[in-house]
Amino acid sequence: MVRFFSVDIHLVELSIPLYLIGFAFGQLSGSPISDNYGRKWIGIISMTVFLCASVAILFAQSIEQLWMLRFIQAFGGGFGLVICAAIVRDLYDALIPI
Repeated sequence: MVRFFSVDIHLVELSIPLYLIGFAFGQLSGSPISDNYGRKWIGIISMTVFLCASVAILFAQSIEQLWMLRFIQAFGGGFGLVICAAIVRDLYDALIPI
């Protein structure tokens, strides 16, 4: 990636914290939105965002595009993670003894 983008290694490494920040924002915003609008379609949309960003990363031509797409990818992934956990909790809440 360093050779392809012709940048310093530290700029490529910056994609990791950007991913983690995007993942955190996705989790924080995913729960209230899925509570208001339903889990199924929001989950499908979030996984579609994740998939599209993952494919678009293959065609990134600059390090800035890579950063942006990694953030979007993580946002969709964080959204999906929190929605999946909520769906499981909704379906199997009655089976778990308190």
